[in-house]
Amino acid sequence: MMLMGFSSCVSLHTPPAHFTPTLTKKNQLEGEAGFGLVASNVNLAYSPLKHLSVMANVQALTFKKNNSGHYQKCAEFAVGYYGTKKRLIYGFNAGYGLGTQHLNFNFFTDTTSYSLQTSGKYQKLTLQSFIALTDNPDAPGWFLGLSLKESLYMDNYASLTNYGKERINVRNVDETNTSFEPCIFTKHFFSKRFCLTTQVGMNISYDESMFWPTQYVFLRIGAGIRLY
Repeated sequence: MMLMGFSSCVSLHTPPAHFTPTLTKKNQLEGEAGFGLVASNVNLAYSPLKHLSVMANVQALTFKKNNSGHYQKCAEFAVGYYGTKKRLIYGFNAGYGLGTQHLNFNFFTDTTSYSLQTSGKYQKLTLQSFIALTDNPDAPGWFLGLSLKESLYMDNYASLTNYGKERINVRNVDETNTSFEPCIFTKHFFSKRFCLTTQVGMNISYDESMFWPTQYVFLRIGAGIRLY
């Protein structure tokens, strides 16, 4: 899926594109691939058994924005449950991921200069729940839904420099950080296998190393594929 996105603010971690599977029966396969100026994401979801889904995601990110440099790689795997009831689909997923990241962030005010530099590895736990309406679960023409995703990051920094909190050149630091991401999504199928997708949501992050909670709003538009 080619994604176009808009966002603001800088957080310690950049989550992958908000992927919500809309599987409705056994042996369905869904995929999205996003390629942009700042990040690339590939998402897959498959249903080997009725009501059971397995998902995988890989992400690579390198960008410089607002006087910051951010590099991140991540791979995730998740299992979940989905169900249908008339025109309603619903489900939840639980995932685990591993990643590496480097962040060089600077913030300036009239009287103060903050600087944060991190480099290290992290583990990630994710819980997602979703619900959506559709015109026909067996042969959908469209989906309109809400997805909620909570992520827990267990960071281990090889190096951490934080001038804002007077923590300078500290090594082997363990931190636990969180993010919450509500998202409204739509999928409109213009053929049997391809659909137009939109996502509107917000990411709210609480990072111990940052100087304040961070949040950004995102809008993504693209195309997805479904195989039976």
